[in-house]
Amino acid sequence: MGRPSGQHLGFDYIQAVVTQFFGIRDIRLVKAEGLDIEGADVRALLGRQNETISFPGHLISNKAH
Repeated sequence: MGRPSGQHLGFDYIQAVVTQFFGIRDIRLVKAEGLDIEGADVRALLGRQNETISFPGHLISNKAH
């Protein structure tokens, strides 16, 4: 059984470590749910998530490599 939606799965800890040890302040949580469900269209789920990502100066592409 999966975890309830909305949990950060350790993001707060990683954010604190990266900020304190490396001085990186622009940290963002990106997640996609349902990837572990048998028969899920993983490419579609990740593609929908990529559409919501915005990093100034960076291009996020949905094209397969």
